[in-house]
Amino acid sequence: MVRMQEWTFADELRLSRLNVVRAALHFAQEIAYSDLDIPRVLQQINNLTIAAGDHIAAEISRLRQSVLLAEFLFKADGGLRGNAGDYNDPRNSYLNEVLTRRLGIPISLSVIYIEIAQRLHIPAYGISLPGHFIVGVEERGQHWYLDPFHGGGRVSVTDCARLVQANTGYKGSFDMQWLQPALEADILARMLTNLRVIYVQRSLWDLAVAVIERLCMVQPQIPEHVRDLGLVHYRKRSLRLAATYLDAYLRAVPDASDAEAIRKGMRDILDEWTRLN
Repeated sequence: MVRMQEWTFADELRLSRLNVVRAALHFAQEIAYSDLDIPRVLQQINNLTIAAGDHIAAEISRLRQSVLLAEFLFKADGGLRGNAGDYNDPRNSYLNEVLTRRLGIPISLSVIYIEIAQRLHIPAYGISLPGHFIVGVEERGQHWYLDPFHGGGRVSVTDCARLVQANTGYKGSFDMQWLQPALEADILARMLTNLRVIYVQRSLWDLAVAVIERLCMVQPQIPEHVRDLGLVHYRKRSLRLAATYLDAYLRAVPDASDAEAIRKGMRDILDEWTRLN
């Protein structure tokens, strides 16, 4: 049997059924929390599930159960909250920190909700709106939408349109396709993308590299992640690696809109590397 300490983020991605919570805990351990006790965090979630189950009547509809679960997780004393006061704190994106501090952002709060809901046989799924993340619950063709970041209350399609506009400035018509269930890999990629943005903005290059390396694992079909690795390695002054990744990007998409700028940047990098060596 493979021990949890020997299991990795890459191992999680190879499973036929991807578990977002476990995978997110593994990327937390590999990026920022090397001593993270993943089984302990999973036990925290199990304890929350048991407590929530005691709070929710079994004989009511799954839709009604979903609302009671949201009330338990996000409205009770000591419940999870949206961290509007410090939204860009990277700890908001790491599930171990969210459970400890009781603070998160829309996607991390939603991921915890979905995991507990599914353990309670509530058919919840993630919805990756532009600029926001919510939860959907479906029963017999009826869909309810919940917003964990704002207390877990129900939201309508009109509310979702307002959330998109408030968070992105988009004023066009609402695309109902935005309400489709998000794939597990896409949820992980969005969590990692949030961290990438934060670490790049803060010039935390080693952490940014670790995040982007895992984005490459989740979405190997997206060459822009390879480009970003090259750019961040340049910021780290790892010039050889920067040139290697940028060259790989250009080989993958030689006609990219930024290809000429990248080629010029590569020439500058190689000139600088030559001078230093």
